[in-house]
Amino acid sequence: MTRDNLTPIQSALATLLAGHDKPESVLRERLAAAGWSTEAIDEAIVWGRSRKWIDDHRVADQLVRRRLDRRPPASRAMLHLELTEKGIAEEIIQRVLD
Repeated sequence: MTRDNLTPIQSALATLLAGHDKPESVLRERLAAAGWSTEAIDEAIVWGRSRKWIDDHRVADQLVRRRLDRRPPASRAMLHLELTEKGIAEEIIQRVLD
């Protein structure tokens, strides 16, 4: 699907995701700050998930891998805190850190 075929909020979502993945919570905050209604945001998030554009597990996994590649690697507690601050659900955090 080209950008010409996207609704305005879908286009806004695509713009937010350009460059790298973002957690759903960040996308929701930014869309709300741009003035989109909760209903429109919910629909856009469902649409984005259905296209695999939004995946908090993938975001968390990528973050953990990057932090573990550092020297010294991040501790489990620091990873947990950072993921929590990014709005990643606890169940996803536990799966990624285990």
